[in-house]
Amino acid sequence: PGGLAGLALCQLTLSPLASAPELMQRQQVHLLIASGAALMVGAAVVGQIRHEQAQWPAPLTALVPSQIQRVELECGSCVRQRYERVDGVWWMREPDNRRADVERVGHLISIANAAVRSRKHLAGLSLAKLGLEPAQATLTLDGTRIAFGAFDSIDGDRYVRINEEDHIALVPDRFSPYLFAEPTQRGSNAALKKLEPVN
Repeated sequence: PGGLAGLALCQLTLSPLASAPELMQRQQVHLLIASGAALMVGAAVVGQIRHEQAQWPAPLTALVPSQIQRVELECGSCVRQRYERVDGVWWMREPDNRRADVERVGHLISIANAAVRSRKHLAGLSLAKLGLEPAQATLTLDGTRIAFGAFDSIDGDRYVRINEEDHIALVPDRFSPYLFAEPTQRGSNAALKKLEPVN
């Protein structure tokens, strides 16, 4: 340790013939100094994390996953899927009417809060080139339509558009396996369908 804390430690280590009460007092002071240093380091780390979080773009949507009640999923080569929460229990309504795979539904609704790398205004962009017209897949959460476009193989992002907003989001693609899993199987064992990359 440096500065006053180091000086204090040096002073406390002098005089080896100290009595038992003095040794106990020194141990307590050592502990207080160490605790203070740890608190300072912890505060610095928390401050850095908050600073970094403040620089991040907002999540994909403002939806709260735990409050979502209805989920609809469509893609060109997929079976349409529709889920509904009734009294806290998730049910599949399409293509079958049965209890839903809760893990699968959880993955789908978590997309609402997916991290966004960047956002771009649509001016000068071609929705068709981005795979958004038509969209390669759409996920509708309580009426909020999330359209998924092509995959940018350079950064590993997918182009995403919310409703009819005048901008698109570039989102790290960690959700395709959940979007394109067959509805009759658990996500980890399902046959996955790949989206085409941007040309």
